Amino acid sequence: MKKIDPYTKEEFIPKRRNQVFANSKNKTDYHNAQANELRERRAVIDKKIHSNHMLLLELLKVKDRIEIDEKILEGKGFFFNVFNHTAKYDNRWANAIYEFIYFKEKDTNIIIIRDGRF
Repeated sequence: MKKIDPYTKEEFIPKRRNQVFANSKNKTDYHNAQANELRERRAVIDKKIHSNHMLLLELLKVKDRIEIDEKILEGKGFFFNVFNHTAKYDNRWANAIYEFIYFKEKDTNIIIIRDGRF
């Protein structure tokens, strides 16, 4: 019984009942292509999260907590619309990027805290 290789669309005769690809190179190439496509889809957000994390590392180089004006943070290139989790701090939920929690305090001030749990 012949099968069709999902990567190259070539017809082949399988040597095993559960064989999906014509050869191991096609299998590897197929899975690498799938992984690359997923990486490209995630890159739009991952680049912004990475950029935010690097900025927070720089801002909190020697401190564990700062208060900064939202416009200053925005001017430094911070993306407020991306984060990788939320964390509870002082009975409120806040956005977080890796070990940093940030939330708006007052009108335009942003509090950034290095979370010691991470």
